Amino acid sequence: MNRSLQHIISSIISDDPPPYAVKDFITLCQKIALVHLRRKERSGRLLRELIALPLEDIALDCIADLFQRDERGKLLQIHAYFDGIDCATLEEEELLGHVRRLVFSKVNYGLFRIYNEADPSLGKILRNVKLAIQALQNFIEVDRFGEHCIAPSLCETLEHHPPFERAELEQRLRSVAKGEENIPSLLAKISRLLREQEDYCRIVSFITVGYIFRSIYSQPYEVQHVEPEIDAQLASDDISSMIRHACDRVKCEMKQQYVVKKHLDPGVYESYFTIIEQHVHSRILHRDGDIHALFDRMQQVLPELTKEHYKREHKAKLEYLAHLTYKRAIEQLRRDL
Repeated sequence: MNRSLQHIISSIISDDPPPYAVKDFITLCQKIALVHLRRKERSGRLLRELIALPLEDIALDCIADLFQRDERGKLLQIHAYFDGIDCATLEEEELLGHVRRLVFSKVNYGLFRIYNEADPSLGKILRNVKLAIQALQNFIEVDRFGEHCIAPSLCETLEHHPPFERAELEQRLRSVAKGEENIPSLLAKISRLLREQEDYCRIVSFITVGYIFRSIYSQPYEVQHVEPEIDAQLASDDISSMIRHACDRVKCEMKQQYVVKKHLDPGVYESYFTIIEQHVHSRILHRDGDIHALFDRMQQVLPELTKEHYKREHKAKLEYLAHLTYKRAIEQLRRDL
């Protein structure tokens, strides 16, 4: 596209935009939409479970109505958007920023529509989440990189921290939720969860929250114990070996995230899994899986550890890794039954 963006925009907001300008602008919008969708896909914020279309098709679907015309050929939405902007006084980069904002908004709205069509129950949850936020004011709504997000009200958003992975945020919420709660109760739990941790950004995608709630409602209960028949079918040594294998797998898989990216001391990371193996062993074989006992086990490794320091530096990490390891161990045990 050799023509300047200012020239293209001034052409397409005329009452009879020339075909070359429309074509160039559509190409630009498609590229921006595709980049936006790829970022969402890489970060896990695109619900591929609900959309099987290629990204190129999703991009076109989301921005298509931008190019609706009236009977004279005027591009109604484009004209309305840029009519409030003095394009002649703006630099190319500033104009591009306005185009990005417009396209991001259309993509996010288009995804909401597609999700609602693919899964009406998700659409209902999203509407109820929005109503609950407006009623309770326990979250603020935030536009982050063109995406509709929420963050707990009256606390630091920790924007300089990495965002939550959807799977990890869901696992943490499942550890405190049964799946019977109503939307306001789930919002209260996720608000507290976000406030009490300091490792991740507290801003989360509105769609992500809705999908997590949808997942919890559709599969409400995590298994809290192993079937009693396990002891009769598998020897204690076999179960211990499976638990150790689950610990090793999770430790290997999560090392990059915690030791490399978050700079957790490697020795502390190793001690986590010594504690986790003991915890999961007690939970499965002795039905003694009190999550609060993790602090006591941690204090045995670090005698000078206080509850305040544990809560600030270790609690969220250790509980999440313990939950993940327990889940892996249960999956392995079920396969071998």
